Amino acid sequence: MKPSHAARVAKNGRLVATGETYISPRLDYLVNGKYDGVIMKVTVKRGTRDGLLRMGRRHESIGALNKLGYLSPSGPGWNRRCAQFNDENEVINIGLGQGDARDCFNNNLIEWEVVRP
Repeated sequence: MKPSHAARVAKNGRLVATGETYISPRLDYLVNGKYDGVIMKVTVKRGTRDGLLRMGRRHESIGALNKLGYLSPSGPGWNRRCAQFNDENEVINIGLGQGDARDCFNNNLIEWEVVRP
């Protein structure tokens, strides 16, 4: 994330709405991957992933279809309507977007720390 977005998380404990805003269950995937910017490790309340899954749709890639075929495809405008589950190199990342999914995440955020500034 951008440094200014990380500063806002530190200030008010909420993720900023951006175009997609993805989270990953694997910190090593983010730190060792192609991602630029600040990487934060977060802790959320138990059941947060299940809440996101209830509003979840899957990315339209073949990998997501093979692993997440039980979810409907997300389609255009997903980032305002749902959480998007996506298979990226064997890691299921979750797009929070700008709507209810981001709100669900923010309402369940317990703590955070900067791992890579």
